[in-house]
Amino acid sequence: MSFIDNIKSLFDNTPKNARIFKVEGMHCVNCENHVKNALLKIDGIQSVTASHKKSQVAVVAPESVSDDSIKAAIAGCGFEVKS
Repeated sequence: MSFIDNIKSLFDNTPKNARIFKVEGMHCVNCENHVKNALLKIDGIQSVTASHKKSQVAVVAPESVSDDSIKAAIAGCGFEVKS
């Protein structure tokens, strides 16, 4: 991790082991909650933070939870995953 990344991490509440997904289509807190609730139903997911303002979802889960299963759950809520 670079010096800049270390400094950024001091001001970012996202856990270091979180996977970040760019999600388009969330427009409000209800959208965030819809995504959070869907993801928390996946066995192994420890926490979810969704932000419609940043158009991103942060997921903390072990490697046994695949990115594809996370993306499928988000898509199932009607949102488009960009990364």
